[in-house]
Amino acid sequence: MFRIKLVPEDFVVREIFPIGNPKIFFSGGRYAYFILRKKNYSTREAVRHIACLNHIPEKSICFAGMKDKHAVTEQYVSIIGLANPEAPLKMPHDVSLEFLGSAKSPVFIGAHTGNSFTITVRNLGKKDIAGLQAKALQPIVIPNYFGEQRFSAMNEKVGRLLVKKDFKCALDLILASPGGDRGDKTQKGAVKAPTSADKPLKWDEETRKCDDKPPTGADKKQKRPAIPERDLLKDSNNFIGALKKAHGKFLKFFVHAYQSHLFNQSLREYTKLNTSKLNTVKKQRCNDKILLPIIGFGTELSHFNREIRHIVNGIMAKEGISFRDFIIPQIPDISSEGDERAGFINIKDFCIKENGNDELNPKKKKLSVSFSLPKHSYATTVVGELLRKAL
Repeated sequence: MFRIKLVPEDFVVREIFPIGNPKIFFSGGRYAYFILRKKNYSTREAVRHIACLNHIPEKSICFAGMKDKHAVTEQYVSIIGLANPEAPLKMPHDVSLEFLGSAKSPVFIGAHTGNSFTITVRNLGKKDIAGLQAKALQPIVIPNYFGEQRFSAMNEKVGRLLVKKDFKCALDLILASPGGDRGDKTQKGAVKAPTSADKPLKWDEETRKCDDKPPTGADKKQKRPAIPERDLLKDSNNFIGALKKAHGKFLKFFVHAYQSHLFNQSLREYTKLNTSKLNTVKKQRCNDKILLPIIGFGTELSHFNREIRHIVNGIMAKEGISFRDFIIPQIPDISSEGDERAGFINIKDFCIKENGNDELNPKKKKLSVSFSLPKHSYATTVVGELLRKAL
């Protein structure tokens, strides 16, 4: 079985950002643009530490998308309110900022167009390498599944319970599960370097200093959102009230995980039924013409062909849900309208950079592959699909 992310350098991500026109920068712009480089930090962790160390509000640092934690990554950020943006800022270990210029508007979520990847794949046999080398010579089109970053042992289950309005079971499952950074799975056996990103760091407004004391025993046990268990003890029926006290984005993450699960089911079924058609898709590179719904309360199945309608209706019947179930009046902020998503993606710029013996897995081989993906597509899914049988 292939392995990735055994060390951060095995997974290199560079954000593709539409910043080609130098006129975007001008003297006196309110927003300072930087390239943020990091290793062993999630994007939010890096931003939090930079803000704390330099005594600036965390919300003043804007970025286009989240990047993997157990990786080496580059992405664009903007910071408002710096007196001298060219002056060096204090940085945590393995994090840096490169100043680019000033602009009149900030970086915003979704501003990037995609990401480029260089990934070292390990624990390979000679046949695996030969298969990848052969695929590098032809167009590569693969199913656009949501990747494992969307899921954990319970994310989609909690989402299903929220959509079905079973708030008691949803809350029980959240409280029973360990916390941590959702969506940043590291493969078993990975070499995890210690990092200050794992240490609580808080800027004390009163003392104007960062609080970098070692975590207490209670802090070490779990990291999860502050859903007040004491409220449940006071009123055993106040499940909705307790859930409402969690951050809205946190709860909506579970609903999105469930929607992603439903999309993957639909795409998997469509792929099984259309093997010959997809071989034509590969040759013609017309993957962007095949759209599937991300199911929500606004989904209109009439926009899709009969086959896709049949697949989606079958999955929803099996799940026991309707489109209207994604309207959650008890917690309106987590209602989800749904969307459309390309069923297949064309892998651009795919090439094999090098191969050789795998120093972390004796008697096995490794190789590095590079490619680009549009935003919202998952590199781990690409690697997995490329190492499986062709469609």
